[in-house]
Amino acid sequence: MVGDKDINDVVAEMHAEIYGDNKKKSGVIKIIADNLEKNIGNLEEIGEIVERLRVEYPKISNDLKKWHNTPEKIKEIIEKLRFGAWQIESCGKSTSMDSWIDVK
Repeated sequence: MVGDKDINDVVAEMHAEIYGDNKKKSGVIKIIADNLEKNIGNLEEIGEIVERLRVEYPKISNDLKKWHNTPEKIKEIIEKLRFGAWQIESCGKSTSMDSWIDVK
């Protein structure tokens, strides 16, 4: 016991402080990948995704804008996003996405 907290609660809080932002960031990236996958071939929806990403993730947005009508390239981007999300969640850094996202 630490004060009136169980040690597991303290460890969980420390873990959340250390990994919380990366967990959120990886979750957002997974959602982006899922939305892209659902909308491959739907240029209008991909255009909306590109626009929503423009402010927070301009590099991803630019790549999507460049390749929006090439399903194979969109699939590559989705794979890169999912792998990067896994890296961010598991070790706090994504070597596959360094050029796209500033991970702290």
